[in-house]
Amino acid sequence: MNAMNDLATLRTQTARTRDKDGYYSGSATSDLDVYCKIKSATRSEVYEALRSGVSVKIMALVYADDYRAACVTVSGKKVKPSTLLFDGTEYSIVRVYQKDDVIMELSLSEVE
Repeated sequence: MNAMNDLATLRTQTARTRDKDGYYSGSATSDLDVYCKIKSATRSEVYEALRSGVSVKIMALVYADDYRAACVTVSGKKVKPSTLLFDGTEYSIVRVYQKDDVIMELSLSEVE
């Protein structure tokens, strides 16, 4: 496997706030900087995601321990990271796949 030379941020939403009318007006997040390996999504991964109505742009390989460290407990429930920030762009984590004991593969879709 190639070296994990890319630096990204795993973001986990820890709370959502409501305004006086009951609409969500903001959120609190927990960020964790991690080393990863960013790669292009393969053709089969892109087409498989499109069949589900999702547009996968890139893949990120992260250490499983880093991914688990980005998970937080909110009101007794485990909340997993929902976005990854890389090179000034925010990506939504569409799918998480554990490749082996050490590496997690994240399928990412660009947030518009």
